[in-house]
Formats: sequence, C-alpha cells, structure tokens
Amino acid sequence: MNDISQTKEGFIKSMILFIVLLGICFAPFFAFAENPASSISVNMQTRSTYVDCQFSTVFNCTSYAIEARNAGNSEYTAIMSCSDAKCMDASQTVQYSFDLNEFPYTEYRIRATDVNGNTHFAYGFFSSKVSHPIELQSNAVNETLTIQFNNGSLPQNFTYSLSNFNGETVVADTQLSGQQIDLNGLSQGFYIISFKTNSGETYHYKFLKQ
Repeated sequence: MNDISQTKEGFIKSMILFIVLLGICFAPFFAFAENPASSISVNMQTRSTYVDCQFSTVFNCTSYAIEARNAGNSEYTAIMSCSDAKCMDASQTVQYSFDLNEFPYTEYRIRATDVNGNTHFAYGFFSSKVSHPIELQSNAVNETLTIQFNNGSLPQNFTYSLSNFNGETVVADTQLSGQQIDLNGLSQGFYIISFKTNSGETYHYKFLKQ
C-alpha cells in the first residue's frame, strides 16, 4: 500500500509541476490574446478634385491624423487630426474629405495612437497628384510668395485674391504680373490665395506668412 500511495503522490506532484510549466510557457500567448494585433483599414476614393477617406481601427483609438507629403520629402504635414476620442464613432470609424487643390500631395498615411500610447500607421493607400496649371513653390514664406507655372501657363492668364483665415479679403482680384507676389504688407499668419483663370477655373492654396 505504501508503494501505491507513494506512486500516486509522485504522479500528483508530477502533474502539478507539468501544469505549472505549461502555464509559464503559454502565459505570453494568453496575454497576447487579450490584446489582439492592431490594424488600420483604409478606403480612399477620388471625386473630381476631392478625396473621400474612410478608415477604421480594431483597437481603441485616443488620437489620429491624416498626414501627407510629396515624394522625396521626409516630413509629413497633417491634413487633419484629432486628439479627442469623441471624434471617432462607436464603430471606431472616421470619415473625412479633403480638396487636392488645397493639399496637392502625392503620398498619404494614417497615424493613430492606441490607449497604451503605441502609434500605428497605414501607408501607401492612395497616391495621386493633380496637375494644376499654377501652384505655390512653398506654403511657408517670408516676404515673397513664389508661383510655379505648369503646362505652358503664363502670368497674364491669372488673377488672384488673398483672404485670411477669418474669411476677410485682404487683397481683391489682382492681375498676376510675374512669378512672385510681394507680401510685405501682410502680418504673420495663415492665408488662402485663390487663382482664377481667364476661363473661370479657380485654384485655392493655403500658405503661412512667417
């Protein structure tokens, strides 16, 4: 009987040790299962010069942004951003539209932050550049705004107007006379410049007077 009891006791101890080792080995997998791999799904479609963007996350999101840059640039510019969870609906979905006239970039990405502070990205979901007859060489300037003419466009084909972010016109319709516009009379801040062609087409750009 003693031999049988000792055998049972040894078996029980072996089983306990096995269960403990099993728990140690698989604990990381169980913990991972409670926090499934995060992902961002994105759908972007063009509508004339507009881009309709919809994206969703499988994780709880505390902030997010749509960012863009042109090929060859290392820095992204935020088209829109939100650091308030209320900006995202209950299904963790965001919908936003933007105008390629205002944001003429070639590369776009989604940046989202989860509740643990981890940052997630979705790249390469849309890449398109609208060819405009007139563009700004830079959207951050000091005293002079430099214009780029494309596809054989000439200054005499355009008039322009300037407004501040309060919607107030600071420069009324003015004929372009060259590649540069003097901004000495403007205070620092963001402005919208609107170019109008002789045929009635309009192109809007945002820039910062530093």
